[in-house]
Amino acid sequence: MGRGRPVDGGKRIGSCAGSKDAKLRAETVVSYLARELSAEEACERLGVGVSRFHEIVSESLQGMVEANERKPAGRPSTQTPEAIEVARLEKEVAKLEREVELAKLVEESRWVPYHRKRPKKT
Repeated sequence: MGRGRPVDGGKRIGSCAGSKDAKLRAETVVSYLARELSAEEACERLGVGVSRFHEIVSESLQGMVEANERKPAGRPSTQTPEAIEVARLEKEVAKLEREVELAKLVEESRWVPYHRKRPKKT
């Protein structure tokens, strides 16, 4: 006997959420991949043909890969896209208000901001 816990194949799927049909398919696919069932036995258990069974295996593996994709770290944002847009627009409004104030100051005092001229190329 090997070290570690014994492999329980598809038996752990019973504790997962889902319909009986989905659990049966998942358990059968896991048992097939663990070599506890042959393809013919798995097809018989599910009542499908060999090609359909292999489609089910591919779909199951694809779902497992997608479920194991890395997700962004930390808590998800609590702000809605609308709130983010409102914050962006408020910043833009504040910037424009500062520009208007500067333009008023320039107009009142007839002050012209200093702009350095670029040196001529020789």
